[in-house]
Amino acid sequence: MEEEALNLFHKALYLYRNREFKKALSYFLILKEEYNDRVADLFIERCKRYLDEPPPKDWDGVYVAERK
Repeated sequence: MEEEALNLFHKALYLYRNREFKKALSYFLILKEEYNDRVADLFIERCKRYLDEPPPKDWDGVYVAERK
């Protein structure tokens, strides 16, 4: 992964963990479109979900899968 892509991922992850899902989503979309980052796909789905249904106030940034 290029250094620029890695920096984008770190920014996106920081925003995600700080519950700034809309901003994080924009970074993950760039990663997907410009770098074909498959991990970004997971976070894109999670951001969209959390925008619709925010996690609880005591959320620690950990994603809990509901199905396999």
